[in-house]
Amino acid sequence: MKRNQQMVKLFLILFICTAVIFSSAYFGSQAIGKLKKGDQQQTASIKVAEKSVSESVPAEAEKEDVLSKATVSSKELPEDLQPALTVISKIEIPAQASFSLLEFAKKQNLETLSTDTLSIIATGIYQAILPTNFAIEERNIGNELPAYAHLGDEAKVDFTQNMDLAFSNPNKTKYTLDLQLNGNSLTVTLKGAKLSYEYKITTKNEQKLMPKTIVQYSPLLTPGQTMVKNAGHNGLTAAVYRQTYKGDILIKSELIGNDYYPPEYRVEIHALNAPAAQSGNSTDHASQTDQQPAPANPDQTGQPTELTTGTQTNTTNDITSQSTNDSDLWGKPNEGSK
Repeated sequence: MKRNQQMVKLFLILFICTAVIFSSAYFGSQAIGKLKKGDQQQTASIKVAEKSVSESVPAEAEKEDVLSKATVSSKELPEDLQPALTVISKIEIPAQASFSLLEFAKKQNLETLSTDTLSIIATGIYQAILPTNFAIEERNIGNELPAYAHLGDEAKVDFTQNMDLAFSNPNKTKYTLDLQLNGNSLTVTLKGAKLSYEYKITTKNEQKLMPKTIVQYSPLLTPGQTMVKNAGHNGLTAAVYRQTYKGDILIKSELIGNDYYPPEYRVEIHALNAPAAQSGNSTDHASQTDQQPAPANPDQTGQPTELTTGTQTNTTNDITSQSTNDSDLWGKPNEGSK
C-alpha cells in the first residue's frame, strides 16, 4: 500500500514537470514569433524609407527652373489654335540638338494648321528662347507687323511658303517648352537648367517710315475733286541685339535680327486739271495706272526708294469729294485717260 502511494506521487511529479516543460516551450515559441514579426516589420519599414529616399534623389536632380516666359495676346485667335495646343502643349529640346517647328508639326500630323496659328505659336517660342544662348538658325517675318507681336519679336511660319522657325540648343542638358492657352493669351514657358550667363534683349535704331503719296488722275472727277484709293500706313524698322552678361559685366552684344516692315503707299485720285492748276505746268498729264506699286527696299538712309513718277501731294483728307459711282473711276488695269 505504501509502495503504491509512492508510485502515485512519482507519477504526479512527472506529470507536473511535463506540463511545465510543455507550457514553457509553447509560451517561449509565441514570444520568439512575436519578436521575429516585429523585426520583419521594422526591416520592411526601413526598406520603404530607403526606397523613398532613393526615389527622391532623381526627382531633385531633374528639377527644372523657369528660364523665361513669353505671352502672345490677340483679340481674335484662330479657331485651330486650341486643338493644336492639345497636341503640342509640351515641346522637348534635346541637348545639343536642332529644332524645326515645321518638321515638328509634320511629325505631329499638323500640316493643315493655318499660317496664323503656326505664326502665333512660333512668335511665342521665339520670344521665350530669345533671352538664352539658343542659336537662331532660321526666322522669318511678314510684310506687316501683326497685332499680336511687337517690333523685333515676330516669327512667321508658313507651310505653303516654306517659312520656318529653326534654332539649336548648344547646352549639354535638355530643355522644355510648355505652351498654355489662357483666354486670348498664349503663354510659352522655357524650363531647364540655369545658364551660366544672363541674356538681355534690346532694340536699337527704331524708326517709323512715312509712306509716299502716289497721285493718279481721272477725267471722271470734276476740277478740285480728290479721292483716296488707299490710305497707306507707316513702315517700321529696328535692329534686335542679344546682350550677354556675367553679373553686371557686359561680355558681348550680338545682332539677332534687323527687322524691316515697308510702308504702304498712299494712293490718291485727282482731277485731270489738278497739276496745271497747282503748278502752272501746261504739259499733258496721262492718268496713272491703277496697279498698286510694290513697296521698295530701304536705301542707305532707311527711306524706301520711289518706284513711280507720279506727282506727290501732301493731301491729308481721306475724301475731299466723292463721286456717286466709285467703280467708274478705276477703269481697267493700265488704261490711260479717256
